[in-house]
Amino acid sequence: MFKRKLKNISDEELVKIIVEKKRHDDFGILYDRYAEKVYHKCISFVKDVDLAQDLAHDVFLKTFLNLAKFEGKSKFSTWLYSLTYNFCIDYLRKNNKTMIYTAANSIGVSGSKAIANIVY
Repeated sequence: MFKRKLKNISDEELVKIIVEKKRHDDFGILYDRYAEKVYHKCISFVKDVDLAQDLAHDVFLKTFLNLAKFEGKSKFSTWLYSLTYNFCIDYLRKNNKTMIYTAANSIGVSGSKAIANIVY
């Protein structure tokens, strides 16, 4: 019965309950509200279904671990969008460097020349 009532409250109120009352099981309500949106944002970056699912999972893990840092200065959805966006950008930045460096090495470019070829 209590879960049904929680489904009708705002995200910000729900975050407060989860954090202050340590009701971690209620995080699933936030997940249900935003899983599809987070997944679609991730797939817009990586264009790969499996990788997007992995990234969305990691975004929600990071969200859960950082929930107490949500200060309510913006809507929760804005905070989650920002976290998702930055997580995907960081993933691409890290992967792009690795892929370019590997490609440079495979054609015989090494050292500072390979690093100079890394595109951000």
